[in-house]
Amino acid sequence: MRYAHELFLRAVLGVIKVTTIIQVRLTAFCELNKAIDINVLISSSRKKHKTSTGVVPINPPNEKEESST
Repeated sequence: MRYAHELFLRAVLGVIKVTTIIQVRLTAFCELNKAIDINVLISSSRKKHKTSTGVVPINPPNEKEESST
């Protein structure tokens, strides 16, 4: 009877240990998902706030170009 009780306790402790490992991994997975979600929100908000101003000259025209027009 004592042996059966010992086996039962080991089985219960094994289940608790496995459950704890699963919970830790799920917590890490959830934290990773939160980080990814935050990253997606930041990158999508950056895309939304970009404004288009059309064609903008990089270099101002020099004197030769102004005199030819």
